[in-house]
Amino acid sequence: MNRLSSRVSPAPAAIPHLSTAPIHTSAPCRAQRIYPTNYTPKGIGLSPIKPRKPAPPPPGWTPFAISNLLLDLDAYESRYVRPYDDAADDARQKAAWAAHPTRDALKQAARDFSPEFRRANFLFAEAHGARSSRKWRVGELDLFAGALLGVRPAKEDARASAAAAGKRPSAVEELAIVVKQNAIPSSAAQGERLLEWLLHRQAQLDETLPPDAAVLESRIEPHETTKLGTETSGSSGNAAQQRPEWSGFLSWKRLVTAILQTETGVAILAKRKEELARTMEGLLTPANALDQLVFLNNLHARFHADGVELGPHLCSAGLVLAAEARQGRALTRYLSIGAGSGYWQASREGASATIPDLMLQNLRAVLVKADDGSISFDDSASKLLVALDSDAAVADSSIEQDAPAGRQPQAASS
Repeated sequence: MNRLSSRVSPAPAAIPHLSTAPIHTSAPCRAQRIYPTNYTPKGIGLSPIKPRKPAPPPPGWTPFAISNLLLDLDAYESRYVRPYDDAADDARQKAAWAAHPTRDALKQAARDFSPEFRRANFLFAEAHGARSSRKWRVGELDLFAGALLGVRPAKEDARASAAAAGKRPSAVEELAIVVKQNAIPSSAAQGERLLEWLLHRQAQLDETLPPDAAVLESRIEPHETTKLGTETSGSSGNAAQQRPEWSGFLSWKRLVTAILQTETGVAILAKRKEELARTMEGLLTPANALDQLVFLNNLHARFHADGVELGPHLCSAGLVLAAEARQGRALTRYLSIGAGSGYWQASREGASATIPDLMLQNLRAVLVKADDGSISFDDSASKLLVALDSDAAVADSSIEQDAPAGRQPQAASS
């Protein structure tokens, strides 16, 4: 006996941070002492530790009890049990799970929201990212356009006819594209909400990351071009024109505007006049001729304010745009600029070598020559103060607004 008792290890000391929770039950308590996992006493079977008595329940505690009345009503043989009808329950369940237009529309809208939200985030990140060209960022002109014009709601656009859509101002179209590219919801189409969204998007611009003029300059004229054969009325043979692969004039115009907002923007564009003129002529269409002419006028005003000349290429592009847009005063202006700056020589060889073929094709299409040799504008928009004579020299002369009777459009002398 003494030998057996000598082998029994002493009981471990009480562990203060381990205790058993009181269990309120009528069953006999069989709680045991909890030991750490890394402690295994050898003589735990002979340990004299006894289980604790559970603590009494707190005052006010009452056990859960079911009344006899409830048990009697729920009995199988009770006469007061609720009526049960399989057909009624089936009809009720079918009605609950049947198609519901409002509920189905809400579920479909919830499913469609996720891809639209991802697309909106992608557009916003593309327009405002650190490597973005910043051509779709909200500027001061966009804020003015939003305050004065607004954007038509989507419902009105769906009901608008093709004729009404053709008369829609280009500024509204540009603002609508800016709103879409900046992930502004269509519900904020007009009013103060549109201005709030535009101001919010403008505030997202990180001032610590100004536009990189060198990166923007490399995108003025894309390296990849596609040959597009353009035929103009009044001309027999036309060479294929190099047209840059741009989605439209609007995105290219906003890119050039972003370059002008930099400190060295004017100096960069002054060295890329030929590329500017080539890209504008490549993007020229009858629909955007007037918009391009307005943009070139603004660019000329910016150059003139900084003491930069327009250059022969942009001046020739101005003649092309004025002839395509049927603007007599603009045609007169660019003819005067080219003649006053010496961009074109008085001889036929010098003029034909400097003036591009596209400009001559447009001039032949819009100028008419009378029997007396005078040249007039076919739209009779205004007086031409400068006319082209038979030697392709630019001379100061005044031509009446209305053409005489019997005058027919003829090819103007180049």
